Amino acid sequence: MHYRSINLNQIHEGYHPRKDFTGKEKLKRSIEKYKLLEPILVRKDRDKYIVIDGIMRLRVVKELGWKEITCNILDVDEEKSYHISYIKNTQRKNLSPIEEALHLQTVKEKFGYNHEDLVKLGYAPHRSTLDDKIGLLTLPETIQNSIAEGSVIGPSIGYALCELKDADLQVKLAEEIIARGGMSVRKVKDKVKSLNDSRKGHEEEKESPPEIPIGEIPGVFIKDAYYMSEIKDESVGLIVTSPPYGVGLEYEKGVNFEKHLENLERVFSKSVREILRKHNMRLIDTIIWKKCTKGKRDFNWSSNPQANYHDKKRHTTYRIVNNTEYIHVYEKDGKRDVTPEIEDRSRVSKEEYDEWNDGVWEIHTVQGKKGHPAPFPEEIPRRLIKLYSYIGDIVLDP
Repeated sequence: MHYRSINLNQIHEGYHPRKDFTGKEKLKRSIEKYKLLEPILVRKDRDKYIVIDGIMRLRVVKELGWKEITCNILDVDEEKSYHISYIKNTQRKNLSPIEEALHLQTVKEKFGYNHEDLVKLGYAPHRSTLDDKIGLLTLPETIQNSIAEGSVIGPSIGYALCELKDADLQVKLAEEIIARGGMSVRKVKDKVKSLNDSRKGHEEEKESPPEIPIGEIPGVFIKDAYYMSEIKDESVGLIVTSPPYGVGLEYEKGVNFEKHLENLERVFSKSVREILRKHNMRLIDTIIWKKCTKGKRDFNWSSNPQANYHDKKRHTTYRIVNNTEYIHVYEKDGKRDVTPEIEDRSRVSKEEYDEWNDGVWEIHTVQGKKGHPAPFPEEIPRRLIKLYSYIGDIVLDP
């Protein structure tokens, strides 16, 4: 860190979390009268300097015709400069909740931060707080503008409005809050719940049999699991999925383990909402999948020298070959109402039940990885679908 006067032609604005520069004229009068009381923060980037903090001061002195300005030069990279700029502005309380949310979204996308990274950097005490802050960006623009202005609708009311499932209803409720000159967060939450319940009831009244999305393969729709908008909440009869293994993270290159877990949590939370009935999930069965026949090693371990026996193998270094995986079966509480005809048509045969009710399923693995880094045999979902779904159900693999 050191100070020096730098020609204005060498200084570039760069990134800044603050978007609203209200108060510029007041600052201009102050600088005209008292000069520059605080140097601007910059970092060197080859033959130029990038502003970290002080963009409005830089703009003012340019308007005043200055040729150079005193700068505090920090030896930091671009990533660190984004964080310092945010800290400086929050210390002065310059950022609106929307500007904070935009900054969080920006650093996540630019530097690959996950929620855990942002918590460690001090952006929020908990991951849920980050979800609330960034969630403000999903609100209609008119509501975001009201939150940014900070007059009637604050961030806490914004968080409550995010729970309302209809954008038009969000706008109408926001207009009601503004017309009344404000409303308690508790009352807003109560109204949101009432509107959601009313909307849900209206949808149920006119609900028709679920439509299976159309894709290249009949009945199969391939799309990012984050955005399953085609599937209504509580419309799926069964989910059969094999979460991506953490080892290697072959599914998404460049995704670290924390981001991997965050992705799984997000997809599973969405998936639980799709399952029929409003209840919590509970574990009802665990099946052990034995992945090869007796005496034959699981192909995943076949090339591991530690799993092979040889005369020079050191005692106590033996490796036990794991050729099993667990299949956990969860269900929501409550009972489904189905017709006797559907019940009879869906029932498994006695022969199938006798074969499948053993807690160990011995099923051969899929040899090779064509089209998928960790394929599993079709016999597994076939059995699960027959055991745990009804004729006509939507079965989801997120």
